[in-house]
Amino acid sequence: MIEQTVGFYSDGAYLDGTLYFPARPVSALDGADSRKPLVLTCSGFLGLKDIHPARFARSLSRRGYPCFGFDYRGFGKSDPLGTASPQQQALDIADALSYLSEHPDTRNRQIVTIGWGMGAGLLIDALRITPISSALITINGFYNWARLQEKVRGADGWAAYKSWLFKERARAAESGNSPQIEPFFMYPLDSQTQVYVDDVLYRFPGFGGKVPLGFATSMMLFAPDDNLSHLKNVPVLIVHGAQNELHPPSEAQHLYDAYPGPKTLHWLPDAGHTEWMFDDHPRFEALAGQIDEWIATCLQP
Repeated sequence: MIEQTVGFYSDGAYLDGTLYFPARPVSALDGADSRKPLVLTCSGFLGLKDIHPARFARSLSRRGYPCFGFDYRGFGKSDPLGTASPQQQALDIADALSYLSEHPDTRNRQIVTIGWGMGAGLLIDALRITPISSALITINGFYNWARLQEKVRGADGWAAYKSWLFKERARAAESGNSPQIEPFFMYPLDSQTQVYVDDVLYRFPGFGGKVPLGFATSMMLFAPDDNLSHLKNVPVLIVHGAQNELHPPSEAQHLYDAYPGPKTLHWLPDAGHTEWMFDDHPRFEALAGQIDEWIATCLQP
């Protein structure tokens, strides 16, 4: 795999990206690989391009796909403007798509977008702005923050969280001081995902850290599946772990039921959220192969 560091801008913020090309050929536009679309993979909550986007690139580039990953504003080497809201992150994705549509090594290709976790919903919102994705793949996503949180916290826990958020915002409105909060208080993890976060994700430089109260507030507006009409001509592959406790399978079913375009729902049996997200894990490699087959089928001439 050949890596090329690139940069682009979103609302004036510099965003750090990486283009990944198959080891053959060197030119992105030569040979049989020119028929493969570019795959843009978008990170989820607190995600960095060197984690899951790079993981998908390593696997998909072996199958001939050029790939792209980038860090949202406030993450990695992108402009340190503080942790962005989901609305700003959706704009970052939209501008990444615009950038790729004009980049000399990628502008002649179709683009397939993959959203991992929260990135799945962010992609849905981004495609309202830059509707150039030929196909959409969502993996272990969620598509309505309030619905998800009531499901995982229970009615009483969700009510308690909303009460806490209201009081914190009232204090901030009076004092002018907005606190930084622990991200996984806002976004509670199941025990299995907690192990993966602690043992794998925190090993990546720059992962973690507190998020501003405004991020927690902006999540209350995150409901990308409220309107999907802009996707009626975009085929979607919805992939979800059947035993996912962080983002329950009902989220995938909600998206499938509401999706207006061509759609495929693929369950990962006996799979949770992240315990299988390793390059050499058989389930991850099998999924990469299934993605390859699905893209070839839905984008065939």
